[in-house]
Amino acid sequence: MIARAGKDDNPGLNDSIDNFCAEALARNAPVSLVNYPRGEHCFDILDDSAEAKSIIRLALTFLNDHLSILPSANVR
Repeated sequence: MIARAGKDDNPGLNDSIDNFCAEALARNAPVSLVNYPRGEHCFDILDDSAEAKSIIRLALTFLNDHLSILPSANVR
């Protein structure tokens, strides 16, 4: 799972994410992308918006579903 911050100001970071996703799709590989157009770098710790919190929940659910590291009651 990839969470992409649309307003990330780290040069090349979103380019690398975009290239990675394009390559994954070209190979028909499973990939999950969440794009947060208004998100800035570190939105997961600096942004208290409902949208940021929703993306964090999605990431935790993804980890739980794919790695079984969290009790499901704590994620949802």
